[in-house]
Amino acid sequence: WVPWGDFKITPPLYNEVSQRSYGPDGLNLVDYDDDQWQVELGLAKRLAPALAVSGTVGWDSGAGDPTTSLGPI
Repeated sequence: WVPWGDFKITPPLYNEVSQRSYGPDGLNLVDYDDDQWQVELGLAKRLAPALAVSGTVGWDSGAGDPTTSLGPI
């Protein structure tokens, strides 16, 4: 679980310029509305002393839509 709702990037100079157009709070360069959940389940089997097989299945809720090029991975 990642609390992306609490994460934002607001460079001071960028915020100062954005306050002229977007009000006293300015505009964040990057922020997210949704938190993110990720679940991964794996299984492995040792076939021989030097050979094993494994597999995983995962699910990721994402960080909201749309995410920017600076978005989390």
